[in-house]
Amino acid sequence: LIRDIRSTLYLLQVGVLMVLLIGCVNIANLIMVRSTGRSRELATRAALGAGNLRLVRQLISESVVLGVLGGILGLAVGFGALRLFMVFGADHLPRANDIQLDGGVIAITFALSLVAGFIFGIIPALRLRGADLNAVFREEGRAVAVSRKAAAARGLLVVTQVALAFTMLIGAGLLLASFAKTLAVDPGFRADHVLTGSVSLPVTRYPDDAARQRIQDQIVARVRSIPGVEYAAASTVLPLSDDFDSSVMSAEGYVAQPGESILSPLRIMATSGYFEALEIKMISGRTFTDADREGSLPVAIIDEFLALKYFPGQDPIGKRICQCIPGVDLFEAPEWKTVIGVAPTIRMENLTGEQTPGQYYFALAQEARGHLNLVVRTRGEPTAVLPALRAAVAELDPDLPVHSVTTMEETMSESLATTRIRTILLAGFGSIAVLLAAIGIYGVLAYSVAQRKAEIGVRLALGSPKATVFGLIMGQGMKLLVAGLAIGGVAAVMLSGLVEGLLFGVDATEPVVYAVVAIVLSLVSAVACGVPARRAMQIEPGVALRG
Repeated sequence: LIRDIRSTLYLLQVGVLMVLLIGCVNIANLIMVRSTGRSRELATRAALGAGNLRLVRQLISESVVLGVLGGILGLAVGFGALRLFMVFGADHLPRANDIQLDGGVIAITFALSLVAGFIFGIIPALRLRGADLNAVFREEGRAVAVSRKAAAARGLLVVTQVALAFTMLIGAGLLLASFAKTLAVDPGFRADHVLTGSVSLPVTRYPDDAARQRIQDQIVARVRSIPGVEYAAASTVLPLSDDFDSSVMSAEGYVAQPGESILSPLRIMATSGYFEALEIKMISGRTFTDADREGSLPVAIIDEFLALKYFPGQDPIGKRICQCIPGVDLFEAPEWKTVIGVAPTIRMENLTGEQTPGQYYFALAQEARGHLNLVVRTRGEPTAVLPALRAAVAELDPDLPVHSVTTMEETMSESLATTRIRTILLAGFGSIAVLLAAIGIYGVLAYSVAQRKAEIGVRLALGSPKATVFGLIMGQGMKLLVAGLAIGGVAAVMLSGLVEGLLFGVDATEPVVYAVVAIVLSLVSAVACGVPARRAMQIEPGVALRG
């Protein structure tokens, strides 16, 4: 059921885990900053008689409350995001009806919230174990040494965040570039102003070919007479419809090479007007006409691929093909059909992936079928002719519903649903990752400015320009950014195999994507660094020194 989107699901799971990891690293960083800033408070509580167990209980309680509140907010955001993803095409994914926030999802979310709250509450609590909190009041020099170690740890966590965010943004950027390439693909036909619908002929009322052929001709003729209809036709197969028919074929006089595989191209049966309705421009020859019907010369149209394979260096027009296996004796003589035209190879199965090699067309008026797909090109909005189309068919047979009605543009959009939702989700994950990385950088630098307030005050008092102070703080943040980008770039190259199979027209190590993502992340990080750097410039030396 999910074979076609299995790789997408794995990729999204990796994205979820990376966002979760970035979030965890960010929380760990903030918790470290917060606990360091509360050292004097905790020491005061201990001096007033609070034991370590009481302090641990307080820290864990605070963290669990934050975790549960975060879980509730996450569920609310998730509920809204799920509805939004359905609008963008997630409802076309296999088993889309099972994608919902049910009791299991809610339970897991709360469990993760509680566990996360406990873990990140226990981190600062463990630092209390065996610590002499009274030393906070006595040993300023030791506090500075501890502060330097803590600053190095916080810097390492920020580098990790930036590296993870860069790696995820690379994946999202590659998918965005691939999606843009997909949208630019020429399918070989024009999808605008085309309405499609299906009609099934019950065997009880249309038991033989003659009856089916008669109603088929009548339906097409009635639809063509509808005001606003430019071309109308019927076929057995529609492009990008997931309903295909393939059959072995060969050409008269063709000798297969030893060991050559039997070719089974896509077979499409169509009436006159089919190529005109889809604006498929013929390479040579002609399209089907109303004269190509039972009793006339059996005809066929082949695509460019089959023309080059079976008639290299020759004009295929006038040659003959059949649905048969070359060199195999059949119980019945094959029915040869004369090639009257060569059509371009169009994208029948999908816009970017593997295609069944070859396409050939038979005249539907020469071989009636019990299921018809109507293809209608209109002068205006395609859906505007739908009521008249249904009425035209109902006039011929009130019990023949026109079902599976859609526009060809909607069909193309649905064919891209998996690609689109995958790109949107990973881009969303990447945006969250960038936001978290920016928060991490800002948090570390803001705390650094607060810690170094006296030092910055001395620098300013001794005549250091404000621009120098600004550059000092910015430089601290940019060093973390560059280190993160370097590590993230290496990780992205190593993990490129995860997205390589999902890309179209884009290399997994596309340098332009890497450069653009690096610039975007650098600009966001520069803003995050600029706020505390600007704050450092505005420090009043006298106030800082008195503090």
